[in-house]
Amino acid sequence: MLTMIKGPYLQWPTEESMTFMWETSKPATSRVEVMRAERIHSGYQGNYKQP
Repeated sequence: MLTMIKGPYLQWPTEESMTFMWETSKPATSRVEVMRAERIHSGYQGNYKQP
């Protein structure tokens, strides 16, 4: 059974890129989907709306 051992977490941020990291119990293929969001207000709940 494939399980997530560590992550996901972000690493090595730059102005133009970010590395997504994770570790699984067995070798596996993966993908990351990135979606844009627009912050409608700041606060503890971090509410967002679709752009």
